[in-house]
Amino acid sequence: MLMQKHPLFFSSFLILFSCQQVQIPDSELIFTVIDVGQGLSQMVKLNSSAIVWDMGQEQFKDQWLGVYRKTGSPFIEAIVISHRDLDHSGGMQFLDSTVEWSGIIVTSKYEDTSFIRALCKNWKQKIVIRVVCENDSLGYLPETLIRCIWPPSHFIDSIPVQNSSINKYSLVFTLSYMESSVIISSDIDSFAALSIAQNYKESLHSNILVVPHHGSAGSLNRIFLGYIKPETAIISCAKYNEYKHPSEMVVSCLRTIGANLRITYLDNSISFRSNGFYWVEN
Repeated sequence: MLMQKHPLFFSSFLILFSCQQVQIPDSELIFTVIDVGQGLSQMVKLNSSAIVWDMGQEQFKDQWLGVYRKTGSPFIEAIVISHRDLDHSGGMQFLDSTVEWSGIIVTSKYEDTSFIRALCKNWKQKIVIRVVCENDSLGYLPETLIRCIWPPSHFIDSIPVQNSSINKYSLVFTLSYMESSVIISSDIDSFAALSIAQNYKESLHSNILVVPHHGSAGSLNRIFLGYIKPETAIISCAKYNEYKHPSEMVVSCLRTIGANLRITYLDNSISFRSNGFYWVEN
């Protein structure tokens, strides 16, 4: 659930639930979609640790580092690279000792891990590649459940998959922090979205959705969006882009299901925090 920002919100909420003996986490979780232009990067922070999903493009180094520092320069337990397109992976090229990072890269079993590893040209420490697929959990952050729900392990395409198929095989995750939830959907196409909807149905319902593929019409699946029914939908894209993202069909569909639509080219980096029960804008 999302609530409007209010300075007395968390103190009042704690008093209410302490009376009902409900266990409340000790810390707030912060979820941020970083404005990296026509690309994608998300950061989840809990206490002094974080997980990053995708890194945007290399030329958005200053914007990415600005958000990282504003968030408190947390130790990055792992960086998830959903697929090798440079608008998602290119930012790996600016990582150096100024960023506190474990060196762990999480990516799909269908990805070209040698390509992704080679992007870390400025990182002088050890790189560890972890491959995941559907039903794998990430761990790394306490009190959170971070589960991969796409792609399945049984596809028989050649590995790594060809460039023409990498969007279809993009990693998708659900993140739950008690009653607060997010779906991080990367660049999946409508086929993947429908498959996820058929497999997970009502369990997909989440407070926040990062809309697939920058709001592309090729990723639109109304069944998928209908099951999620997000309170807030976030699209990461540049204002003037050659793909004309976001699609009017996607925007219309999100409005029809009642989502509060946020777009990075209008709102810059978008951040929410949760005490485990409610999201408020950070």
